[in-house]
Amino acid sequence: MKLSLRGEYALRAVQVLGENYHPQRVIQIQTITQQQNIPKRFLEQILNDLKSVGFVESRRGIAGSGPDGGGRAEKWITGLYQP
Repeated sequence: MKLSLRGEYALRAVQVLGENYHPQRVIQIQTITQQQNIPKRFLEQILNDLKSVGFVESRRGIAGSGPDGGGRAEKWITGLYQP
């Protein structure tokens, strides 16, 4: 069976999340892109799809663009949900 590039990237991202899973730990998208050589924008789309079905959770980063923060928003992924 042949996977699409999107499917392969999704599996590789989930692998990183699974290997680094801890309930209190977040994983930055940049970490996944560097470890797996996945384009950041493509990975963001994939993780948004996984988030919409409840497979991963995201949070704004420390330097988010909130009322008191002027930095850019970074997404952090908390990992796989445990049933």
